[in-house]
Amino acid sequence: MRKLTRWMGLSALTSIVFISCSDDNRATIAHTVEQWQGRTVHMPEGAVFTVQARDTVAMDMYAPAHKVLVYVDSTGCTSCRLQLHEWKKFIAEVDSATGGHVPFLFFLSPKSVKEARYITRRDDFTYPICVDMQNGLDSLNRFPEEDMFHTFLLDGENRVAVIGNPIHNRAVRNLYMKTLTGRDTEKSVNTIIEVPVHGLDLGILAVGEEKTVSFTLRNRGDRPLIILDVVTSCGCTAATFEKEPVKPGKEMAVTITYTAEEAGMFNKSITVYANTDDSPIKLRIKGEVKG
Repeated sequence: MRKLTRWMGLSALTSIVFISCSDDNRATIAHTVEQWQGRTVHMPEGAVFTVQARDTVAMDMYAPAHKVLVYVDSTGCTSCRLQLHEWKKFIAEVDSATGGHVPFLFFLSPKSVKEARYITRRDDFTYPICVDMQNGLDSLNRFPEEDMFHTFLLDGENRVAVIGNPIHNRAVRNLYMKTLTGRDTEKSVNTIIEVPVHGLDLGILAVGEEKTVSFTLRNRGDRPLIILDVVTSCGCTAATFEKEPVKPGKEMAVTITYTAEEAGMFNKSITVYANTDDSPIKLRIKGEVKG
């Protein structure tokens, strides 16, 4: 029975959760999921959890039936990748559904303790975090490079029940909730999105110049299109988008503003998270900055 359940979970992850990936990457992703499904995640000894990198609190990393593990390394924009405001919403949702019995283990390996303190205080995030400056968690487990494989739902023995980020992928979110509650809480809420253009060339810019472009997203499904978040790869690229759901047959714009900070070629990514099976959607801008 355990083998059958494990196979069903693996099938769901590869065919539903990560359906957004291209054919070239799907085999690699399927292999990674198979490697990690049911695998034990080892916790570093002496891990210290604090509130906003100040007050120490106790966290039980083994006793509960399930726990959520979130790992964020120092690559790129820690705040953009972490999305603490969205985690607060998800923690509240899980607490409501489970009576508050599912702990969340946040391991951050930021550039500095000061950065972790700033991010958590700015976002008013009071849930305990472990500032892992030695990157002990990753050293013990050797997580895959892709961010999508840095978040886990673990069982009571710290074995991986679900791999994937519930903040950025609604299908993963549903799989977490179904595993925790036994109920399919978000079945049939996804729609179909069409993006006519995934990449734009901004041409030649001068240092300090700003340029704004827009990507069109069309709702081709029969459910409202909801943009959960838009994440850019660096602080020089800002994104704005409509917060209201887009009705079937309608379209919306994701507006991108790039600020040319230094000379050279640039190629920036924009990641759109939405209630679609092919979420996240990757967009790109490129060009050249001349001094």
